[in-house]
Amino acid sequence: MDQLNIPTYSSNNVNHEIDSGELNDGGRNASVESWLIQVKRPSSFPHRMWEVSEKVCIYRVPKHIMISNVEAYIPLVVSFGPYHHKISAELSTMDQYKLQAVHIVLERLKIDAVSLIAEIHKLETQIRECYEEPIDMNGEALSWMMVMDACFILHFFSGENSTNRYNFAFPSLGYGNVMSRDILNDIMKLENQIPLFVLLKILQMEFGTIEAAEDKLCKILSKCGVSLEHPFFPVSSSSGIETWEILMDHILRSPHHLLDLCRMVIKDRIINYICIERRQRRWSINTVLPRFMQGHRSIDIVRRPYQEAYNPSAESLHKAAIKFQPGQLRFEKRRFGTTTLSLPQIDVDVRTEARLRNLMAYEECQICSRQPESTVISNFVLLLQDLINSEKDVSLLRKFLIIRSWVGSDEDIVRMFNRLGAEITFIPIKQFEVVMKEARDHYNSRWRVWWSQLKQDIFAEPWYILSLLTAIFILVMTAAQTAMTAIQTMYTLKK
Repeated sequence: MDQLNIPTYSSNNVNHEIDSGELNDGGRNASVESWLIQVKRPSSFPHRMWEVSEKVCIYRVPKHIMISNVEAYIPLVVSFGPYHHKISAELSTMDQYKLQAVHIVLERLKIDAVSLIAEIHKLETQIRECYEEPIDMNGEALSWMMVMDACFILHFFSGENSTNRYNFAFPSLGYGNVMSRDILNDIMKLENQIPLFVLLKILQMEFGTIEAAEDKLCKILSKCGVSLEHPFFPVSSSSGIETWEILMDHILRSPHHLLDLCRMVIKDRIINYICIERRQRRWSINTVLPRFMQGHRSIDIVRRPYQEAYNPSAESLHKAAIKFQPGQLRFEKRRFGTTTLSLPQIDVDVRTEARLRNLMAYEECQICSRQPESTVISNFVLLLQDLINSEKDVSLLRKFLIIRSWVGSDEDIVRMFNRLGAEITFIPIKQFEVVMKEARDHYNSRWRVWWSQLKQDIFAEPWYILSLLTAIFILVMTAAQTAMTAIQTMYTLKK
C-alpha cells in the first residue's frame, strides 16, 4: 500500500489580547482596571467562537442527556468528524482501514490524494457551518479527515467483498458480525456524523452528476436497509427495489447526515405526514441544504406529561377490547364493535437503546433550534413508556408482533423503556394526541370495559362455555317447567 501524505494539524487559536501578567502581579485594582479596558474593547472578544450558524445540524449531546448513559453517545470503535478525532488510541486504530478505503476510492477516481482533498476543501465553509462547535484544525487537515471518513463509510456500506449483510466490505477486520455491528452503531451516533453532501460529492466525482451520486448512495444503503433504520423494521417487505425507492424519496428531502436520514425513514413508519413538503428539485453540492436557512423559532417547551391523563397500559387497553396490530400509528373502530390500535413494529436488541437515545438527542437539539414539529421518535418512545408498565404489557405487544425481542427477558425491555426519555424536552404532536385521545375515550367507556372483561372471563377457558350453556339450559328448562305448571293449573281451575 502506498504511503499517503497526511496533512498535519495547525490550531486556529484565538488571540484574546489579554496580558496574563497584568492579572497575576499587577494588584487587585490594576487587574480590575485591565479587565474593564478589555471589556470595552469589542475586538477583544472571540466572536467566531460564540456564533452558532443557522446551518448547524451536527451537535454535541447536551450534558444533562449524556450523563444518563455516556457509552450510548460516544464512539466505541471508530470516530467520524472532528468531535472525537484522535481523541483516543483505540479509535485511531481504525485509521488503517480508512486509508485502505481511500486507496480504493482513488483507484476508481483515477486521481491522487491531493486532488481529492482539494475538491473537498472547496466545501470547507459549508462543512464548518454544519458543526455546533468551532473546528480547531486548518482547512487542509479538515478536508483530509473528511476524505478518510467519507471513503470509509462508503466502502463500509458498499459490501463489495462481503457475502453477509453485516460483514460489509472489510473482511480483514477479523471480527465478523460483531465488529461490523459495532461500527454501524458508531456511524449512527449524533456526535459522530459527517455532512451527507461530503459523501455525495465523492460519489459525484465518480459518477459525474449529483443525480447519479444520489442513485448510487441509495443502492449502497439499500443493501443494508434493515440496519439503517434499526430498531424499526423492515424498510422494505419485498425486494431491494422498493428499499431503493424509499431511500431515494428521503434523499430528495435533503437529509443532513445519515442519522437524519435514519430519522426520516423511521418517522414515516411511525406516522403518516400528509402535508410534508416535497422538493421539486434536488439540492446541489454548492448550495448545500436549503432547509438549513430556516430561522430560529420561539416555542413553548413542555415536559412530561404531555396530556392531562397518562395513556393506559397495553394490558388495560386490551382488556377494553382494543386489539393491537403492526402499522402506522392510528386508532380504528370497525363494525361489530371491533377496535384496533396500530403501532409500528420495533426490534429490541442490545443496540436499540443507543440508537433511540441518539435519535431522541438529535430531535432534542433540533427542538432547541428550529424544528419543534419533528419530535416523532421522542413522542413514540414516550408513548411506549405509557403502554409498557409491566412484563405482561411486553408479552402482549410481542404477541401482536409490535415488539420483536432479542434481549434476555421482558423485564429487560421494561427497564429499557423506563430509562429512555429522561431529561428529554417534549413537544406534543397533534397526530399522537388525536389517536391516543380516541383510545383513552374508548377505554374510559366503562360499559365497554365491563363487557370486554365479561367476554374474556367467559371465553377464557372451554369449561366456561360449557358452564354457560348448562346454566342457560337449566334456566330454559326451569322456565318451561314453570310455564307448563301454570298452564296446567289454569286448565284445572277452568274445569
